[in-house]
Amino acid sequence: MNRGRKQRGVGGTRKRVGTRQGWIKGALVYRDGNLVSGSLEALVQHMVPTEEYYPDRAYLFAFLLSARLFIKPHELLGEVCALCEHQQNLNGEGGKERLHRFVPRLVQLLAEWTETFPYDFRDERVMGHVRSITQKVAAVDAAARQEVSALLQNLLLRLTALERYEEGLARLATEAATEQLTQVREFRYKRPFAAVSLHFAVPPRLS
Repeated sequence: MNRGRKQRGVGGTRKRVGTRQGWIKGALVYRDGNLVSGSLEALVQHMVPTEEYYPDRAYLFAFLLSARLFIKPHELLGEVCALCEHQQNLNGEGGKERLHRFVPRLVQLLAEWTETFPYDFRDERVMGHVRSITQKVAAVDAAARQEVSALLQNLLLRLTALERYEEGLARLATEAATEQLTQVREFRYKRPFAAVSLHFAVPPRLS
């Protein structure tokens, strides 16, 4: 599969906070102001926030839903993190003011992803990317630590709630199966006694 040449359909409206790289304009196809398709690389780039840009919420949902047909969630998040690190120079000396504007957008992106598709974050490979990017962000911007901490705490609570929900469903299924089996056994045990009772209840025919 040639990701650079394949066109993917996706919903969402065109919403720009600032300017984006020139190449992405030609790689995305718009119709009546709506983004309808583009190469996988361009669509991934389009979901990556910067200090001046944040993707439309409808686009995020549509792309996160459809992209898993072509790329696994941990691979997608890995590419997003790599683009963020490169664009914001998280491994070097980035501008503090720029990072202050970028970090809330990154946290918002991760928060919306966890709210929409929380099961993606049960994959340890996904969580590895989350820990890596949040640690780098917190290292270069001390003010972001509180936001990052709140994000991770909310994610933990969400995953815990999902786990308890699944445990509850499993318990209900087990209880229902046990009750059904008990009813079947009781029915089988009662049948002979019912036959005996019926035998004694019917008076013998007179010859």
